[in-house]
Amino acid sequence: MLPGYPDAMPVQGLIGGVLIMAIAWTIQSRMAQPMFAPSFKLPETQLLDAKLIGGAIMFGIGWGLAGLCPGPAFAAVVVEPMNAGAFVASMIAGIVLHHCIQSRAFGS
Repeated sequence: MLPGYPDAMPVQGLIGGVLIMAIAWTIQSRMAQPMFAPSFKLPETQLLDAKLIGGAIMFGIGWGLAGLCPGPAFAAVVVEPMNAGAFVASMIAGIVLHHCIQSRAFGS
C-alpha cells in the first residue's frame, strides 16, 4: 500500500465478487434446472424493505468496526481467540436477540 492512499483490497474483493456473480447468473439463466436439485430456489420478491436495509447497515457497521466478516470470524477464533471470540459471541447474541424479537412480534 502506498502512503496516503487507501487500501484497495475491499474494492478488489467487491469487483471480484460482482464479476463471479455476473458469470454465475448468466450461466443460471441458461439452465432449465440445477444439476443437483429439482429446481432453483430464487427469491420470490425484489422488495427492499426496512429489515433488509437495516440488516445490511448493521452488517456493514459490524464489519467496519471489527474488521471481520461473519464467516471468516469463526475461523479467526483459532488464530485470535480473544478478539474474534468476542465478535462471534456478540454476533450470536445478536442472532438470538433478533429471533426473540421476531418471535414476540409475529408470535411464532
